[in-house]
Amino acid sequence: MNRFEDVFNVENFRKHSEFMRIEHMVHLGENGLPNSVKITGSGGVYGAMVGIWSLGAVRPQNSKHALRRLAYFSSCGALLGGTFAASTSIVAAYRGKDTPINYFIGGMTTGAVIGTISKSLPIGFGMAAVLGSTAAFAKLWVIEGWPHPIGKPEY
Repeated sequence: MNRFEDVFNVENFRKHSEFMRIEHMVHLGENGLPNSVKITGSGGVYGAMVGIWSLGAVRPQNSKHALRRLAYFSSCGALLGGTFAASTSIVAAYRGKDTPINYFIGGMTTGAVIGTISKSLPIGFGMAAVLGSTAAFAKLWVIEGWPHPIGKPEY
């Protein structure tokens, strides 16, 4: 099998797409540091993807501006992912249990960082409320074992 077939192999795609499911992303209370590093890296990758999209949306003046914008979005994504993962892990270690409250506090902390980045108190409070409640609901979803709203892809 050549490299092209290996990349677009259905079984290979199915095996490597499982890490994106929510069940695998919300176990920060068990292994704090490795999961924090993993989520920080994921945040950086997502930030880079948003940066690449922004290059197509608003054309940069030159390559220096393009690299600066890509680095900004990537570092912001890594900062937000690391903040969420670290604060959730610290609260889980302090409380001694892995509950939705830990994720609510992690989301609130991340929202506060977004408010700091945007230099706006209302944005910080709003994002803290939205991210905190969304993260707590996602953890509750996993704890209760509710089915995933988007099923596994069938090929």
